[in-house]
Formats: sequence, C-alpha cells, structure tokens
Amino acid sequence: MGDRDHVVVYDGSDGQHQGMQMECTRCGESYTPALPVPVSVWLGMAKAFTKDHAGCRERGEVTP
Repeated sequence: MGDRDHVVVYDGSDGQHQGMQMECTRCGESYTPALPVPVSVWLGMAKAFTKDHAGCRERGEVTP
C-alpha cells in the first residue's frame, strides 16, 4: 500500500467508528464527513486528508 497506509477509512461496522470516517493512525487525527455526499466529493476529501497526513510520524517518534 505504500507510504500512506497509515491513513484508513472505517465502514462503521465495528461499533467504534462512524461510517466513512477517515483516520491517521500515526497522529490520531480523524475526520468524518457529513453524509450523504457525492462519491466524487468524498474522494476529493479523502485525497486531501491523505495528502495532509503523508508526512505524519508515529506518536512520540522524533524526526532526525
């Protein structure tokens, strides 16, 4: 999956996350868009969220 596999989307079936919730598992930030939303709009939000978190480090990780 590459260098951005730390950005995930939940389907809401686990009972802990809302459907279509995006989360960066490195910094812990998440975003849940208001639904319904056109797929093209959601995809744009997902791409932007992924780009914003491309450089995130694990919590507590120090950049050399």
